[in-house]
Amino acid sequence: MSQFAYHIRPGGDHQPIKLENLTSAPLQDGFLWVNLDPQDEACPYLLKKLVEIDSATSEALFNNSLRPRLELNEDDIYLSVRGVNLRETDCPEDMVNLRILVTPHALLTFHTRDLVSVATLKSQIDKKQTFSSQSSLLARLISLMIELIGNEIEDIADLVTKMEEQSLSDNLDGLQDDLSPVRRSLLGFQKHLQPQANILHRLCEADSKWVKKRERTLLKNMAEKLSTQVGELDHLRQRTTVLQEEIKSAQTEKMNNTMYRLTIVATLMLPLSLFAGLMGANVGGIPFAENPYGFFILCLISLGIGLGVYLGLKKLKWI
Repeated sequence: MSQFAYHIRPGGDHQPIKLENLTSAPLQDGFLWVNLDPQDEACPYLLKKLVEIDSATSEALFNNSLRPRLELNEDDIYLSVRGVNLRETDCPEDMVNLRILVTPHALLTFHTRDLVSVATLKSQIDKKQTFSSQSSLLARLISLMIELIGNEIEDIADLVTKMEEQSLSDNLDGLQDDLSPVRRSLLGFQKHLQPQANILHRLCEADSKWVKKRERTLLKNMAEKLSTQVGELDHLRQRTTVLQEEIKSAQTEKMNNTMYRLTIVATLMLPLSLFAGLMGANVGGIPFAENPYGFFILCLISLGIGLGVYLGLKKLKWI
């Protein structure tokens, strides 16, 4: 994961800064955006150079807890959220933790794995997109994260729709195997995003000097959008539950039909087996033993018995 720092200027003339040159001295204009890996040995040292934070915030930045969290202090804001994991070797619902610290002169982000939202924001800064304050950069970062989450949910919704169409065509081969990872993804996203939506609503409603009015409105819209996505996840879970019940019902019906056919075959074969056993008993006076057409006569008798059993089952409406 790449670590970097920028001096963000309101006019868009942003400048990259080497990490070793970072300092806590106030800037004449703009603010710093510093992206760090908390597992890097130099991270605590760089953080100490940049800001003064209390022990509780420092512990929150470096502990192993991945739950969404919001801490509003007089001099800073600590926010822990999760973004979509788009690495090919990982599952999207195995979301990447992102910890954000907003201070009077900087916005610091901490994560151990690559995040597309952070890379996209860095690209926008390289293209001189303007950000007036830390809260505007924060709002843009959260907006990118929620947009990527929405894309993943749309992909899952499309997949569920295709599965529903496949179930209507009675083509259920492999559908159960395809459905299980989809349900797992929905559970993973819902587990992380429900508390995250609550955290964003708290941030919007908080009386913080670091969140400007315009950005507060943007964050509120993002919180509402995330809540809508959580509702969509719940709806998709219900659809997959119905789909799973349909698959189980179809499998049960298929098994019952198979058992029904096997029962009919067994019912037809039972009297024939009994008749053949009696005819082949190793005792004297076996019928048709000396008749050259004895085998064909026995076959005709067996066929007649089978036909009689079949007609009897038909008359009883058992088949």
